[in-house]
Amino acid sequence: MHAPVSPALARSARGRRGAARVPALVAALRAHWPLLLAACAGIVTAFYRLGYKGLWGDEVWQVAWSQQQPLAETFQRFRAPPDLPLSFLLVQLSTTFTSDPFWVRLPSALLGAATVPLLYLLARPLFGRTVALAAAVLLAVAPYHVWYVQDARPYAALACYSLLTLLFFQRLLRNPSPWNALGFTVATILNLYNHLFALFPLFVEVAAGLAWVALSWPRAQRTGGVARTRALWLAGSVIGGTIVALIVALPLFGGVAHYIVSGGPSDGGDVPIQLTGGTVVDLLALFGSGQGWPLALTVALFLVGAGALAYRRIAFLGVALAWLILPLAVLWLAHPHHMFIPRYFLFMQPVYLLLVAYGLVSLVRGFVALIARPSVSRNETGPGLNRQRPGRPWQGTDLKRSGTDRSGVDPSGSGPSHGLLRPGYRILTAMAVALLAVVTVTPTWRGYAVVKVNDWSAICAYLHRSAGLGDVITGNSYTGGLMDWCFKGSTAVSLAPPGAYALPALAAGGRDVWYILVGAGSPDLPYIQRTYTAIPRAAWATPGLQPITTYDNRFTYPQAEFPATLYHYRATRLPSRFAFHDTHGASVNSTWPDFAQIGPGGRQIVRLSLPATRPRALTLTLLNLVGRDLDVVVDNRTLLKLRPHETSLSWRTITVPLPSGLPDRTVVELRNPGAGVSAVSVVALAYASGGA
Repeated sequence: MHAPVSPALARSARGRRGAARVPALVAALRAHWPLLLAACAGIVTAFYRLGYKGLWGDEVWQVAWSQQQPLAETFQRFRAPPDLPLSFLLVQLSTTFTSDPFWVRLPSALLGAATVPLLYLLARPLFGRTVALAAAVLLAVAPYHVWYVQDARPYAALACYSLLTLLFFQRLLRNPSPWNALGFTVATILNLYNHLFALFPLFVEVAAGLAWVALSWPRAQRTGGVARTRALWLAGSVIGGTIVALIVALPLFGGVAHYIVSGGPSDGGDVPIQLTGGTVVDLLALFGSGQGWPLALTVALFLVGAGALAYRRIAFLGVALAWLILPLAVLWLAHPHHMFIPRYFLFMQPVYLLLVAYGLVSLVRGFVALIARPSVSRNETGPGLNRQRPGRPWQGTDLKRSGTDRSGVDPSGSGPSHGLLRPGYRILTAMAVALLAVVTVTPTWRGYAVVKVNDWSAICAYLHRSAGLGDVITGNSYTGGLMDWCFKGSTAVSLAPPGAYALPALAAGGRDVWYILVGAGSPDLPYIQRTYTAIPRAAWATPGLQPITTYDNRFTYPQAEFPATLYHYRATRLPSRFAFHDTHGASVNSTWPDFAQIGPGGRQIVRLSLPATRPRALTLTLLNLVGRDLDVVVDNRTLLKLRPHETSLSWRTITVPLPSGLPDRTVVELRNPGAGVSAVSVVALAYASGGA
């Protein structure tokens, strides 16, 4: 039997094991610090002030539609472009307990932050640690990237999933294993369920994979063995993964086919996409840091990077150019009847910035080569030099075998082969990346304080504070749905659908009116400006946010709706009769009057006035059908509880005497205590004797 171990000896052993873990942790940090830095940069830029801005129009629809049904029904509802189910499912999960802007945008922020380290992981085996880290930093601070990372729509997810498919595709080329094939398939499925334009990355990857197999097959036939097996594995993985992904995405095919054939949700005024040189320039300006000299700088670096890849015969250049050109070429040939929307091409930005970073590092490398050339010429065969020409790596595994060029600079991007030159190379590279990042981050930093045209969260909060009991909220354009979201579960105000009431008739109804005007093209604008009071933006806007659209006349912040103005009308005269026009009755039945619906737990509030010089009565015209219950409350007194028993649809007018002692002006509340939807057409005060 073993002698028992003393406590002191056990503590000593544990201490030695703990001490042994520290060097291992330090070694891991030293080996992976660029990846950690890239991840931290992506997280910081994605989450800084994430919830400070309120939701704009499309974000309101995103969260409102996500919360209207259970998860399974959400999947069934959004199976046609442009609204595919995955982004709605993620928002539905993130807003389970709150609709705060932070939680609404959380899925986009997480996926956008993940795109930065994904770009590093893609670039590291291809071009080395320096280029990979430079590309990741440039993407993390890019204003267009950050703008949509902080937007609760599927575009940041499109970039993330697309880059994930490219990462696994690149790994398949290096090592066509079942795990890489599975990763490619799953990433493709996620992309297809997120956005229609996921078809473009898939098309590029299938074409590139087949091209790679076709070009390598003759050599594989000659050598046989492993080379032929790898080629067959690659073809099977790409084609098989694509087929599996398309099979899993079969529920979307009907909606996608209809969308493509019909040309998308056009309003009839859209013309076919016309791609011009100006369109491409504008897109590249968004991918970088704006127009003018920053655009010229990034395009020049991109061309240098592409030229360096071509000179070194690195096949990834073909995939990168196909990634950037083929989607635009397909749209140019197809001419779909839909406006050109740059955010649909956000998946291109990481690849574009990767070539920009490669061009920047290549310039620094070339500068160091010029400095190193005199010492190299004196000792052509010195330590670490190699007379080989650059290799032709596709995946990066060949990079270590490609050696260094005659300047003593490693083409893989790891820096000069001369130990004395490496510190200077690293310092110059860090300075160059930092300078370009500063140029790029300035519009990004300003963008954190730029409102996305309309801060509907702020407008909603102001109306909740300012609208009185029974006030009417209406507007033009799509404000009806926005206010349904704003006052979900509230019965304190009445929401009048846009166009349901003529504004003079609404003003004569005795209720205060809040009008939300989107844009400036409404035919009601002259009347509104003459009759209503405009609410200053400062009264409702979030402090610290500015309604600007450009930075330094070079970067344009994407805006996708017209600005809104809030107006208020204060009623001074109350009527004795009010007729509802929320729903056009003839659209339901030709004999029906216009009416307003009152859902379960809901209410309608009307202010009426009639001098109490004689006995008065309240007259109601309402839908008389079993289950359409209604409680009539006047000045907080329950006057009547209506419980219809009729089984056929009909309208009924009833008259109820008002109690004595009520003032001339009364507040009439129509409350629905049941589970059905009640409807009321007219509410009026009249003298009991019939006098007016």
